[in-house]
Amino acid sequence: MLSACIANGQCRPDRWQPMMSGAAIFTFLNFIYFSCLVVFYPAYIDHIWRPKYRSGWLLAGVSMEEELLFAGTLGLMWCSLYEHLYWHQYLPEAST
Repeated sequence: MLSACIANGQCRPDRWQPMMSGAAIFTFLNFIYFSCLVVFYPAYIDHIWRPKYRSGWLLAGVSMEEELLFAGTLGLMWCSLYEHLYWHQYLPEAST
């Protein structure tokens, strides 16, 4: 997924800023969601995502590789996906 995002950014360099914004927003929201799961249902994540199959890299109890990096790359792709699904093109404000 990351290689597709990089290829998309190389094809359309005007998309890098909205792609990075999307990655930051998706990662933040996913982090908040999984942080709430860790706080309110601590055994849920270990029950659903078995610890022996995870990387073990945690940020405040949230798995970095499986959750945060996935959310970041999904956020990178969202800008292009939105444009293709709804035929909206991101046009930065023209400065005059």
